[in-house]
Amino acid sequence: MVNFHEITNIYPIENDEKIVDVDGGRNFIIVVTDKGNIYASGTSLYGYINSSIVSNKQNDSSYPYKIAMESDWKVTKCWANDLYYNVWVLGENG
Repeated sequence: MVNFHEITNIYPIENDEKIVDVDGGRNFIIVVTDKGNIYASGTSLYGYINSSIVSNKQNDSSYPYKIAMESDWKVTKCWANDLYYNVWVLGENG
């Protein structure tokens, strides 16, 4: 079993969540948990995401943040690309 110690201690991941997928691009990391949540870090990626779906308690792009999905959607996998900070996620409704 892989332990993402630094991610689980720094990212705002709940204690009962487990990381199921990780990917990254130019200066950012994106993480998916078994609860279907998405977390990321990277100031540049933060700037490309709509501010209404990005949050962290610091309200600061320098800290890891949660990316909200529409209600009832659960993310299961993520992919990232260096070019233009592209991120793709696979999810299921319900």
